[in-house]
Parts: sequence; C-alpha cells; structure tokens
Amino acid sequence: MQHGAHSAKLSRGYYCAFSQSAVKFWPHTSGTCHLRRQSSASSLIHAKLGRGSGQGQRLQVASSADESSQADQDSTRQQFIRVKLRKPMGMVLSEKSNNVVFVEEISAGGNADKSGKVQVGDVISKCSAYVLKSGKDGDYEREGYGKRPYTNWEPIMFDCTGQDFKTVMSAISSNNDRWGIFDVTLELRRSRSN
Repeated sequence: MQHGAHSAKLSRGYYCAFSQSAVKFWPHTSGTCHLRRQSSASSLIHAKLGRGSGQGQRLQVASSADESSQADQDSTRQQFIRVKLRKPMGMVLSEKSNNVVFVEEISAGGNADKSGKVQVGDVISKCSAYVLKSGKDGDYEREGYGKRPYTNWEPIMFDCTGQDFKTVMSAISSNNDRWGIFDVTLELRRSRSN
C-alpha cells in the first residue's frame, strides 16, 4: 500500500478506506479497500472484491466547490454542537429519506440525556471513527498465536453528511470497546430558530 493510503475493517462486513479528504465504507463479505490521493480535487479508490477472485473495481470520486459553498450558506442558519458520550449513548438514531441520520429519541436517564446537549431532531454531522493507521494487507496472517494484529488505530472525525444509515452506524461502531474505546464524539447539527 502506498504512503497516505489506509484501510481497516470497521465492523462485521464493512471496510473503510480514507485519506485526508474522503472516507468511504463498503459492505463486503471479504476483500479490502484502498484509497490513494491523486490530487486535491479527486481521489482514486481501488477495491479488491470477493474471495481470491483478484478482480478489482475502480471508482473516481471528485469534490465539488459548489457543495462547499452551499454548505457555507447552510451553516449560517444552523448550530453545531460537539458532545462526547460514553457508550451506550442512550439515544435512538434514524434516517430520513435523503440520507440524513438524526436523533429520533433520547432515553431518559441515558448518557445523551445526562449530557444535556443532545436534542430530538439533531442531525449527526460528524462522528468519531477509528481506522487503521498503517500496515499491509495480510501482514499478520502468517504471524501465528500471540501476535496482536492491527493495534495502531487512529481516531478521525468521519463526515456523516450524505452517508446512509449503515455507513454512519459502521463509523460509530468503530469506537470499539475491545480496543479500549468507550466514548463516541458526535458533532450534531441543529437548525436555529428564526
């Protein structure tokens, strides 16, 4: 894998590839995904799919200046709240038809309720996620008993904007208790009252 390319299996069947500008999750039964930085405007994602098939797919992803200017206009009418919640978070998340994940319900006495910062209707704008910092595919397959594969996890803030429910939940679940991560950091977007 080239410098700047990273991949990780986040949870059951979901793989993540990321660079400084983009993160993408794919559901696969097996395989790995890589993202290599090409330029500031685009990135190349290469996914090896299937069990030993050797088949690959390429997908060009480009960023748009129009999207960022629209986001700047929308942010003036919205408030952003950052909250760190201990798991279990104590809230129910749901998805609107346009890939917007939001807080549908807050459990009374739960961690979200105790924080006092989360409200029903808040949109999940970003969440903490953990990805593999470095390592090669198959690097630890031949290591044998007692080795600790993939202990170099790196926290990132995953942009949930426009992502489907499964992708956002995969990012949240990457904050895994098995790795000693007991908290989830959320950036919530709330519409300001006029």
